[in-house]
Amino acid sequence: MAAVISTAAWLKVFLHAAKHEASEVNGLLMGVSMPTGGGRPRVVVEDAVPLFHHPTTAPMLEAATLMAEEWGAAQAPKLAVVGYYHANKRAKTHVLSPVAQRVADKVEANCPGAAIVLLDPDMIVSEPERALRLCAASTSGSDEGSWAPSDRSLKPRDPTTATAKTLAEHLAEGGPVDRVVDFDDHFDDVGADWRNPGLVTVAEEARGGEGGSESKGDEEGDTLVAVRPGAARKRP
Repeated sequence: MAAVISTAAWLKVFLHAAKHEASEVNGLLMGVSMPTGGGRPRVVVEDAVPLFHHPTTAPMLEAATLMAEEWGAAQAPKLAVVGYYHANKRAKTHVLSPVAQRVADKVEANCPGAAIVLLDPDMIVSEPERALRLCAASTSGSDEGSWAPSDRSLKPRDPTTATAKTLAEHLAEGGPVDRVVDFDDHFDDVGADWRNPGLVTVAEEARGGEGGSESKGDEEGDTLVAVRPGAARKRP
């Protein structure tokens, strides 16, 4: 399967996982699936919709998915659910949970060739562009049909963007992230916008540097990161 992700969507996945590092988080990947002339379709992920950071029920998942699909259909060009991402707690766990397995099955059934992704915490610092591990379903043996990480990754469309690398480094060091909203937040407060307009704007405390602030945008203009130099903040 061939798949790429926009820098903005890539960053949003990182932010969601970093905000709730003590919890499992998940979300939908929105984009387009294009035929490749015989093989599996090529998936282009344009946006990410954070779903939950608490255990959820099927009705809540169905409601969130329906809202995301309706929003995607109203975009120009139209976006559909073309993938699913999952992040475990910040532990060295490299498997999808049973619930994540079932969600992945449904996403793949509706979009053959969907990008099913597991965030690999071991790669966040060393190889952030490879941290979103693409999963593949086993085709034989006792694990037939189960999703497991492959050696391939869902990489940002522009992996050399300074914004992406800088943010990934600071997330790994405990940079404060609180702007991203998921459907748990939205269902608690309908004023919390799960579409995350204006994201990514993140106030970070970087490693050393001079005083003041600096804004950096990616080369595609689809995100903005505000970097405020200072001492790195430790996680609580």
